[in-house]
Amino acid sequence: MRVQHISLGGLRVFAGAEFFPGAGVSWLTGENGAGKTSVLEGLYALGHARSFRCPLFDSALRTGDAEAFVFTEWTDTSARVSRIACAKERGGGWRYRVDGAPVARALEVALRAPMLCFEPGAHAVVAGPSERRRRLVDWGLFHVERAPSALWSDWQRALKQRNALLKLRDLRALDAYDGVIAALGEQLAAARGAFCSEWLAEAARTLAGLSPDLSDLAFGFRRGWGKTHASLLEALQAQRPTDLQLGFTGSGPHRCDVSLRWQGADARDRVSRGQSKVIALALVLGLGRLFARRYGAWPLLLLDDLCSELDHRHASVVLELLRSERVQALITGVVRPSWAADADDTVFHVERGSITPLL
Repeated sequence: MRVQHISLGGLRVFAGAEFFPGAGVSWLTGENGAGKTSVLEGLYALGHARSFRCPLFDSALRTGDAEAFVFTEWTDTSARVSRIACAKERGGGWRYRVDGAPVARALEVALRAPMLCFEPGAHAVVAGPSERRRRLVDWGLFHVERAPSALWSDWQRALKQRNALLKLRDLRALDAYDGVIAALGEQLAAARGAFCSEWLAEAARTLAGLSPDLSDLAFGFRRGWGKTHASLLEALQAQRPTDLQLGFTGSGPHRCDVSLRWQGADARDRVSRGQSKVIALALVLGLGRLFARRYGAWPLLLLDDLCSELDHRHASVVLELLRSERVQALITGVVRPSWAADADDTVFHVERGSITPLL
């Protein structure tokens, strides 16, 4: 799938604007505050029902507007067109449509409009909390492996129920329930572990190409409970006194993580901020490569301020990869650097409220 038409409105500086990205690398250039990142933010919301910039999407709505919308047209390898749109009402929920028909769940839209994002906060994938890394794991499990969404929803319901029983200190109910939640947790952890084995190997190969000085960084997967306990049920039973004291479940796939170790220590204690961004990008590109291997084309890449976030050497390697593997990518920047130019790129100028192609 490639996006060929994007229209958006009610989003930060945009009352309404549209453009037609190229099949490969498209640049969105313009001054700071012109709205370049807002375009990526709106597209990201289409595939994720959230912003990558702020926790509450209402803050992304244009002042005075009641809602924001994003409308897109995508083509597949047989030139069939799909029209995918979303809208967010201020103070309300999301609405989705596919080919004019309403769609109830954001997951259905996400499956039809796969996209990955690299943005200035990406260093937190390495230096930040495990939630950032779990998001990438679950993107791959959903988009690459096409695992059923019930894997997550059933686990979340079970976890919520167990936490409620812990607060009630209902020991008899916990005795009966721990086997149920353990079975669900083991299933989710096994699916994540199998996927991560393939993904992290691809990320390691990608990182070696991006930054040979980091080629010995070790990627690993932590299932969410320690090696001391062979099963999640054993871990839940052993940790129950602590869980009862704290009022929540301390072991399970909600605690899973991707481990990153370099030179014998946790990578966050060793690498620079710039190196963290390169590692994060390798994880994202590794996901894209696995997706392409499985489905014949990359997901849409959203690369915010790529040439400012990476130095010349690393950014050049990324651009070469995108062009050689025929990746559709939207890249923002104040300008497109002369060293980054390519005749096959498409370039747009973004001013407040408009997106204009540059010939």
